[in-house]
Formats: sequence, structure tokens, C-alpha cells
Amino acid sequence: MACPQYRQLLAFPHLTAREQIDAVLAQDPEDEILLRLMDVAKPLDKETFENLLERACRENDEGAQYRILGFAGFTETVISENARRHLAALIRSESRRVRAETLHLIAKLGDERLIKEVVQSGWNAAALDTDNPYETRYGSAIILEAAARGAIPYNEALNRIAPQFYGWAAGKLTTDAARDVARRMDVSIRTAAELTIDPPVNLELQVRSEDSIVPTLYYASEKEAAPEDTFEGVMRFTESREAFKERQTRAHDAFNAFSADLRQAKARIILDDLRMEQFDVIAASGKTLAEGWYEVFVNLPKPRLTAIHNIGLLLAHALAAWNPRKAAHLFEVLADSKPAVRVNFGLAGVPLDAMAAWSAADDPNLDAFRLKRLDRAANDHELALEVLAALWNGKEALLKTYTEEQLATGEPARIARALMVAGLSLQNSFNDDVLARYRDTQGFIGDANKAAMYAYQRNIWARHWFKKMCEAKDPHEFWRYSILFTEIVDGRFEVWETSETDRAEPFRMFWPSVRSKVEERFNKWEGHRTKTLFGDDAPSRVFLQTDKR
Repeated sequence: MACPQYRQLLAFPHLTAREQIDAVLAQDPEDEILLRLMDVAKPLDKETFENLLERACRENDEGAQYRILGFAGFTETVISENARRHLAALIRSESRRVRAETLHLIAKLGDERLIKEVVQSGWNAAALDTDNPYETRYGSAIILEAAARGAIPYNEALNRIAPQFYGWAAGKLTTDAARDVARRMDVSIRTAAELTIDPPVNLELQVRSEDSIVPTLYYASEKEAAPEDTFEGVMRFTESREAFKERQTRAHDAFNAFSADLRQAKARIILDDLRMEQFDVIAASGKTLAEGWYEVFVNLPKPRLTAIHNIGLLLAHALAAWNPRKAAHLFEVLADSKPAVRVNFGLAGVPLDAMAAWSAADDPNLDAFRLKRLDRAANDHELALEVLAALWNGKEALLKTYTEEQLATGEPARIARALMVAGLSLQNSFNDDVLARYRDTQGFIGDANKAAMYAYQRNIWARHWFKKMCEAKDPHEFWRYSILFTEIVDGRFEVWETSETDRAEPFRMFWPSVRSKVEERFNKWEGHRTKTLFGDDAPSRVFLQTDKR
């Protein structure tokens, strides 16, 4: 982040709402709104927003319109009737970013009259002249809301939204609509299964909360240099800001070209942001189609699994509800393949593979597969992510069963793995007892227990310091506790964070600034734990015997 932006982020929480909007309006009109500033933005009063928007519309100031609308969209600003009349006019703005923020605000308001205005405007995702993820997302949300309220038939809504939001439609509309979605997706899924793809860039998508209307954006990065190009990799440490921007532009352009190719091939579903809950509804509404997809996927040669890897995981998750044996088999088929897009959950980056497996329905076949995933973790980072996925999905009892089974084998490597699972879990009497039992053990098992205790105690202290942060009434106290917190916190924070619901003013003002430090700490844990297994140097995968079940 550039220094002026960093200084602005530090100062922004201390400003009044009027001072904040003035600072945003003073930015270069061509620049986009810095979303991290919106995390600490304060709502404008009704009259101030109305006057600012009225002036921006009267002067036809596109930059001001965009910023004022965006500011209101990310805060709890109250929108007057006069301001809403301006929104109705701005639906048809020639500026794509003004249209996007207008639709964002309308979607947030849920105003019936404005929703009808969008419907009557003829808004259609297919008519957009350029790829605009924000307008596409917000406009599709409004069209679906109109269908949910009975303002338009569901089939018209499906024709007007972008296909990547079919999953959203299935979860929001009727069962008949979900069946229609399944039929529409059938062609795309079968087309994707015919492709052998190798994306030109590394693609990652971080899943937002289910209720977030803000679009989930892809992060594209150039693939790492080959060993003979090591010098190029080293030079990146000293690259200029311009060189970094140029590299990011190349990656962005490569992604857009890849996306366009998939759309041309009618296989854009490979990149669609489908959620497990949405796909569950789609599959359940068309079980015959879902069973057909299963047969296609399990018979594909390995090179073609990349294209359908993520869709296959969603299908396995859905199948678990009525055919857990097939679900477990499909999970197993996909275990050795790699996705075209890495879909991760939370700041810790729990992969879709783990989340789909651990959140699927309870069944002995699936439990056996879940425990295999713990067995297969080749380093402490992979093991931590598996345990985190289990905790996130309420599978502590299964972790306890796994730990007991491994300890009972008497095999040192299995005992060490059990100890690390306990150490990477949440504090409870069972884990306290397991780790205490091996406290004075020497040798390999003793070293593993020390590593497990190190991870276990740091989570306990992280929770302690987070509680202090929530309670702090003074900003200086908040920062003191936050420094201690960010030095030790790991991914388990995202499991227990919501247990602290009472948060004082310093927390609400400064948490967005601390959040980036939390992400940095998670990245450091990943760098450290990727190199270790049970606290010692991680061996090569070829030396690990991970399939004894």
C-alpha cells in the first residue's frame, strides 16, 4: 500500500462522517474507492447525503456521484425520498461505475419502487458492453429480488441475470426455478468435463460470507519462474512499483483472455463463484442430472479433472445428502487432482477440498474419508487447515475419535500426529489431558508434544488478548493488546471470533487496521508450518505412509 493511502487509513477512523466524505471526494476522480477505508466509514446524516448527491447530479459530476453513492453503499446512511428519486435516474447513467454503485445501494435498500425501476429499465447482464463484476452482481441481485417478490416470472429473471449467479437464483427462488437452473447448467458442466485446461496464471478466489452482496473477485498472479529462471525470481524482491504494476497487469490481462475463452466455449462455469449451499439445492432439485454428472466425473482421465475439480467437490458435498457412498468415492477421485482456481475460505485460506469434505453430511463412509485427510497431511500447515475445517464445521467429536485411535496404535508417528491434532484444536478438557499425558516424554514423541503445546497455548493466549481488545475503552490499551494478539493468532481465531460480541468503541474504530496484521500473521504461520511436520523438518511426501486405513 502506498504511504499516502496508509496514512489516510490510519487517520480515517478519527474523522467525522462529513470529514470522511470530504476526504473521499478530494481523491483523484479517476481513482477507485479504497475499500479498506469503507471498513471504517461512518454513516452520513440524511440531509448531508441528499445535498451532496443533488449537487453532484446537478453538476453532472461523475466522480462525485460515484464516490457519494459508494460511501452510502458501504455505510448505514439513511436515504431520503428526494435522494431516492436521484437513484431512479442514475440507473440509466452512462458511467458504468455510477450505475454499479446505484444498483448496489438499491439492492441494499430493497426499495420496492426502485426495484421496479430497475426491472422496467430493461437491465440485462447480457447487454453490458464490458465485463463489470460489480454492476453484474448488483443488477443480478435486484432482478432476483424482483422475481422472489413476484414482480417478474423466474424464467425471465434467469434470462436477465449473468449465468454465474444461477446458484444464487437456485437458493433464492422456487424449486421449479432450481430445476430450471440445473437444466441450464447441465450443458456447461458436460462441456467443462470435455476440456483439458492449464490456466495461464495462478487463480485464487477467497469466499466471502454468504450474506455479502459485494462480489467475490479473483486474484490472479503470474506462475512462478522455472528453476532456470531463478534470477528473475530473486530480482522480484527489488522490483520497482512500476514493474510490479506491469506484472499485475499482465496477469490480469491473461485472466481476462482465459475467461473469455471459457465463455466462448460455453464453459465459464469453471470460474463461477458457486457455493456449496447453492449447489446442494440445484443437485437436490435435479437428482437424475446430478447422478449423471457423477458418472461423467468418476470416469474422466486425470488430466480432465482440473476443469471440473471444484464443481466435482460441490457435487460430492450435495450427493452426501442422499448417496454418501458415491459422495465419498467422488471425493476420493478428486483427491489427487488440482483445481483450475484455488477456492479458499477465510483469512487462513482453508481450501474448498477440506471445507467440502468436513461440512458434508455425517456418514461412516464420509467420516472414513475425513480421517484419511488427516492421515495424508504432509506438513503442519496442511494438518492445521484440516483441523480448522473440522472445527469450523462442528466436527470436534470426530477429531477426538481420531486422536484416541491414533494414540491407541502405540506407533510413534501416529501418536505424534494425534498430539498435533490436539494441539491445533480448541482448548477443552480432552485436549488438556492428552497433551499433559505426554508432557515429560522424551525423544520424538516428546518433541512432537512440545510443538503441539506451543500451538495450543498460543491459541489460548490469542483468545485472551482478543477479549482484552474487545473490552478496551482506551485506544492505547486496544493497540497494546492488539500487538500481543497479532504476534500469536492463527486460523482458529475465525472459529471463536464471534464468541466475543460486546466490542467497545476502540475496537469498532481500529479493528480494520488490525485485520491486515492478522492476515500477515496467518501468512507467516503458513510459511513456518509448511516446512515442519510435528514441529520438526517435514520429510518429502514419498517417505510418508499415509493410507493405512
